[in-house]
Amino acid sequence: MQEESAISAFAAAGGAERQAPAGGAPMRRLLQLLQGEAAPALADVRLARLPRPELETLSHLAWREADTCVQCSGLLLRLLEAAARHARPDAHLVLQTTQHAARLLKEQQVWRELACNAAYYCDHPEATARLRRLLDGDAVGEPDRAAP
Repeated sequence: MQEESAISAFAAAGGAERQAPAGGAPMRRLLQLLQGEAAPALADVRLARLPRPELETLSHLAWREADTCVQCSGLLLRLLEAAARHARPDAHLVLQTTQHAARLLKEQQVWRELACNAAYYCDHPEATARLRRLLDGDAVGEPDRAAP
């Protein structure tokens, strides 16, 4: 009974009732808006404008958020499993809880992609500098090279 009341309290607090807005997953859309993109951008290209220390911090924090999403999803599913062993949770509540767990796993993918993209820009400074110039409209193609 305690597990069922914990699930009910979670749902009552709105944890399982948030719906994704039209047009995609909330996390992905939020990142697009933060980057100033009306449409999806490949590899979070606007990250190239960030200095290396910020990219490193972003990558680290995004990995932590991805891990947190997986842990929370697992906890929800274990809680639901325990509730089902001891009681018969409401079908709608089970549906909401599993949908929330699935949403957390989708958010984990977005955080993971963000972490990987930020790490890529850290690990490839030449490509990042080229992309930064393209984004700023200063140059197209290879960077200027001094003659030997």
